[in-house]
Amino acid sequence: MGENDSHLARIKTMNTRRILILALFILVVGGLWGLAGLLDPASEEGPGALELTTAQQGEHDADATSPSTLLPAEPEEEANTSADLDVRAAVDSTQGAAQNFDLEGALWIEGRINAPGGIPADERAELLVMFLGEAEMAEDDTNKLKGLLIEEYQEATSWLQHGRERVPTAHWARRPVNADGSFRFPVPADGALLHAAIDGRYLYQRQFREGEVGPLTAPGAELVLEVETGAWLTGECTPPAAAGHGLGELRAKLGGQDKDDSAGLRGLFSFGSTIKRLDEMEDETSFEFRGLPADLVYSLSVTSTEMLDHSEDSLEFGPAEHRHLAVAFKLGARVSGRVVDESRAPLEGTKIQVGGAMAGMANMITSSMMVGRIAAETDEDGRFEIKGARPRPSKLGAFKQGFLPGSTEELPLAEGVVLEQVEIVLDKGYRIAGSVSWPDGSPAQEASVQATASRESAGFDLSAMFTSQNGSGKTDENGLFELSGLTAGKYTVSASARIPLANSEVLDEDAADEEDDLGKLEKTEESPMELGIDHSGDYERRDYLWRARQLEVAADTLDLTLFLEQPTGLAGRVVDDLGQPLASCSV
Repeated sequence: MGENDSHLARIKTMNTRRILILALFILVVGGLWGLAGLLDPASEEGPGALELTTAQQGEHDADATSPSTLLPAEPEEEANTSADLDVRAAVDSTQGAAQNFDLEGALWIEGRINAPGGIPADERAELLVMFLGEAEMAEDDTNKLKGLLIEEYQEATSWLQHGRERVPTAHWARRPVNADGSFRFPVPADGALLHAAIDGRYLYQRQFREGEVGPLTAPGAELVLEVETGAWLTGECTPPAAAGHGLGELRAKLGGQDKDDSAGLRGLFSFGSTIKRLDEMEDETSFEFRGLPADLVYSLSVTSTEMLDHSEDSLEFGPAEHRHLAVAFKLGARVSGRVVDESRAPLEGTKIQVGGAMAGMANMITSSMMVGRIAAETDEDGRFEIKGARPRPSKLGAFKQGFLPGSTEELPLAEGVVLEQVEIVLDKGYRIAGSVSWPDGSPAQEASVQATASRESAGFDLSAMFTSQNGSGKTDENGLFELSGLTAGKYTVSASARIPLANSEVLDEDAADEEDDLGKLEKTEESPMELGIDHSGDYERRDYLWRARQLEVAADTLDLTLFLEQPTGLAGRVVDDLGQPLASCSV
């Protein structure tokens, strides 16, 4: 090969290289150009950067899905919701983002969660945000939302529902939290104040976060939410094989308290609880409790309208623990019957207690030791039915105002036992009857009358806890009253009434005969007691209730007459240590 041929070969080689380089450059530029049109404009910024975009760009970003997104977002056409959208339906949905305001003109804020305990792989967390605009930032609305932040260990979905109920005009948004803890949410154009909460299977906040929107819109700003990693509890309920019917309506309640405070109190479900949760279990047999702090000890109660209640105490969980409980219900005992008076007339509204008065006391304590239905109420025919009663021999106690407590003999209650046609007869006991009148002799209508057992004759009677209302009542249109269901003994009977407008002139004349007008009656619709201080430091106490009292009234007194007496008054002046009047103080 000659020198010229060699030179031509080198030229061809160089041209070929140039062509290949040029072609490669064109391909790279063209590829980058096409790729730029497909990329999210926000993708070049870090996950913690704050971004403010137009609504169009925000919608485009919201539509983009990432492999790291735990809950896929729906297209914004479906995610947009109207202001009257049902909050629970929107929040419970796992189909993506939602809000109750128009994204037109909305700003977008980015943030992240800080979880020192880590984010479990099966976490499905969401961010719930409520907004107040400048127009809604009245002091009362702001305080209503602030009040929701005071309680610790709240459930996020319930918090959002309560917030919407307190401030119906507030806007809200819901967005999924990514696997790396980042999130991004829209802010309504008029948003000024936000409250943010994390709703997660494991993640929870001790208290929810409040912040002003303004500072979060500064360049480089981000919303950081401190969260902790707790436990996730789920359960499934099944009826016994011999049931023959369903579980009925179910409710699951969970109470948790500090482990240090639980010693000796673990049997008490609601007493001293640090955290209380409720799952209504609407048309379902499963329950769920999320974001449970691992430093608490828990008591679980699952109630059924058809079965024996189920409870578990001393439940403890570890961080990031998912525990699934299989709740196998038992039938318990079933008792039905009727409550009548001495004339065999049915008694509607009678309270029935399994175990009598002691069961009523236990019911007030609300202990998880009370497995089983213990209470019922009679219908208009005096009939009652108790399902899922505790399977142990017990009495039935019956309590109704105006009657002495009644009970059955001990009944053989056991698992699966059905007792029918149980009858309880209640006795009216002793009575005190009479009349209440105004000083001019006219009847005092709707006057309150109360009989309190004298200390000497009261003694200790556990049943009195359930018959305390027997000694109280109202007068009729003729001023007559009758209190029944009393035991033998002596009573103090007192009556009180507010002056009716029809009698005001007559009674004002009686009041004018007094030496002073400190007790003068006034025509008013105010509360019975009023304290007032004027700017000179003078105060006046006005009690608009006229009263009467009779001591040592024997049970079965049927002709007691009470005359209401004019209320007394008190007036004076309040000064400081220098003798100057105090314009604002309580007396």
